[in-house]
Amino acid sequence: KKSFEKGPEFCFKDLMDLQLHEFAEDVSEIVDQSVKEAKIEKKLNVIKNVWSKMTVTWDTNSDTPLLGDLGEVLERLDGDSLEMMGMTSQGRFIEFCKPVVDEWSGKLRAVDGTLGVWTKVQANWCRLEPIFMQSDD
Repeated sequence: KKSFEKGPEFCFKDLMDLQLHEFAEDVSEIVDQSVKEAKIEKKLNVIKNVWSKMTVTWDTNSDTPLLGDLGEVLERLDGDSLEMMGMTSQGRFIEFCKPVVDEWSGKLRAVDGTLGVWTKVQANWCRLEPIFMQSDD
């Protein structure tokens, strides 16, 4: 086992003394895994950041506020949900962040389910509102 201290005096000779070239395959595998983990972590941070600031618009032109256009939200939701499924399929590369991936996959599924129910209720309300509002009863 060899160790080193990285500092201002660390030079190429010190690197060669570690004889990492004898472990090129192992080092390459570790580097490959680290690169993939870094990509996953970066994507997760983007998704967290986007959804922590995501808003929906409201159409307040009627007596009952209704959800505004969800096109951009739903498009982002679909894309990020696919991204999360892709991360889940990475196997050992997500071991370091599997709880976070599972948490955000669940959050995105909850948003999808909530918006799905909400839009159905809203569509029904829009169809039935004239009946209720114009009724003499």
